[in-house]
Formats: sequence, C-alpha cells, structure tokens
Amino acid sequence: MTAAEPALWYAPLQPAACAHCGLVHLVPAARLGQRCPACSGALLVAQPAPVRPEPPELALPFRVTPAQAGAALETWARAVWLRPAELNGPLLQQRLTPMYVPMWLVDAEVAGAWSTQAGYAYEVASTNENFQAGQWVTRHVKETRLRWEPRAGRVQRAYANVAAPALEDHARLVQRLGQYPLEAAQPYAPGSLGSAAVRLPSLTPEAAWPFARARLDEQVAADLQAAAGAQKLEQLKLAVHYQRQHWTQLLLPVYATTYQDEAGAWHAVHLNAHTGQIAGTRRASQRLGWQWSAVIAAIAIVLFLLAAALTALGALLPPIIALGGLLMLVSFAVGLAAPLPAVWAWRFNRPSA
Repeated sequence: MTAAEPALWYAPLQPAACAHCGLVHLVPAARLGQRCPACSGALLVAQPAPVRPEPPELALPFRVTPAQAGAALETWARAVWLRPAELNGPLLQQRLTPMYVPMWLVDAEVAGAWSTQAGYAYEVASTNENFQAGQWVTRHVKETRLRWEPRAGRVQRAYANVAAPALEDHARLVQRLGQYPLEAAQPYAPGSLGSAAVRLPSLTPEAAWPFARARLDEQVAADLQAAAGAQKLEQLKLAVHYQRQHWTQLLLPVYATTYQDEAGAWHAVHLNAHTGQIAGTRRASQRLGWQWSAVIAAIAIVLFLLAAALTALGALLPPIIALGGLLMLVSFAVGLAAPLPAVWAWRFNRPSA
C-alpha cells in the first residue's frame, strides 16, 4: 500500500468463505480454519472477495456481555433433559464468537407528482330505539365516518438512513433473533470491530433497491397523509423518482457459537447481542435415552424377581405374599415407564411439522 492509498476500513480482517453455506465473512487471521459462525457446517478458508471501500455508517453496540451470554446459553441448554455432552453453557461460552451482520442504509431524494383520495373523519349523531322491559329505550349513538376528497400535488424531499436488507435470509434472521432497536445505533468508529467477524452482504444495493423503494414509498405516503391532515389515504398514485442515492451499511451485533451432537453433526447457535434472544436447534441425546430406559428396565426386572421370590416364600410365610404382590405391581409399573426416556429423546429430535 502506497502513501496515496487509504487504509482499508476492515483492516486487519480478511475475507474468508464457508464451503457449506457459501457465505463470506471478514475475520481476524486467527479465526481462519475455525467453524463458520453462520452455519457451523464447515471451516472458514481465506478467499478473495469484493468488499465495498466505504466503511459502515452505523453499528449497534454489543449490550450483552460474554458472561451474560454464557449464563443465558446455560439456561437455554438446561431446558433439554437428556442432552449431548457438548450442549452445555461453559462450552458454548468458550466457543462464543462476536459477529456483525449487515443491513443496508440508503439516503435518497424523492421528486415527482402524486394524487390520492384523502379521508377526513367526521362524526354523525343518531338514535337507536330498543324495546326493553315493556317500553321503548332511546340510545344516542355517535358514528365516525370518513369524507373522501381528491388531493394532488408535487413532492420533493430527502430521506436518510432508510433500512433495507443486505442478506438474502434477513427476514429469517429477524424472525429467529427478533427485531433490533435501530434507533440505538451509534456512528461507526474506525477500529471498533476488534476481534468480531463481519458477514459480507449477499444482496447488492441494486438487488436490495426494491425493498428500499417500498419503504421509501411508505414514508412518502405517511408524510403526504400528515401534510394533508387526513386520517386515511386510498388510491395513492406516486409518479416520483428517487435520485442521489447513497448506500452504506448498518452493522447488527450477534454472538455465534456451536456444539456437536452425538451423531457428529454441528449445530450453530446465535444470540442477539443487544436483546439476548437466542436462536438455535437443541438436540437430545438418543444414546442417553436408551441408557436411561435400560436402567429403568433393569430395575423393573430386579423388582419382578424379588416379587417372585417373595411370592414363593409366601408358601412358608403367608403374610409375605401381600408384599410380593405389591412388588409385582410396582415392577409392572416401572417396566411400563422404561421406554419413556428413549421415546422422549426420539420425539424431541423429530423435526417439527
């Protein structure tokens, strides 16, 4: 790099790709060869990838500390009765990786014409007659109606930081991790990434423009409704164009971790680092289920044999026959419960419909 070349905003991070999910992250060199923080399906391998030269504009801070994340993950893991050895809070916290996922922010100026039917609320007073208890009762009723009037004009104004997805799976990400309070975002500071990985956008600004255009249209409609003083707009027609678009990124904080189940499959777990909401697949241990079922079955067999022995001794000591019969019933009850752990683990691991 010569003196005329500016430092890259993401230095010293470098692009690395996952062969399983195909996603590309910016990661510290020490994280090369580690599990992909998005899917955990493969190891990250250094790979050249295009990175926008302009830095992110905003970033939400990591409000949840690693210790708090570890405690939340421990509670989350303990909800599984028979769980694999790696599904435990300390190990999940040990593998915790801070990560940012991107959203696009677009600034644009809108100019053009519009027309609509504006609805203005007004009240209509009327009476309602009901025959009750042998007499007519009059009730005064106020009904709110809308008066529709045509409105048209021109609009020209600027909008800043309109959010649009930068990832193809953005809707699924928000569904699993919950909404982020975008109003809490802070200006991005150079060098603030630290050891965090940064997922690169999978949607270009051109691909994300239809989503941004829809949100801009919504904001224009809201402003036109407020300017007209109307309670509702219908048949809104916008003949506008958006110009002077400027795209930057907003970074959302996520903690990523992973665990391996007893079948050898890796499972990614993510935690919203601003709200603490956890998203991930929890697996039960089928092996432990069978072990517990075997132990309970063995107890049932021992009780049955003991009951049989007491019943045989009953020929010499008749009072023991009652105890033998009771143990026999207990052994049958325990035997019926023996399959439950194995069945529970199987049902827990079944994919939900």
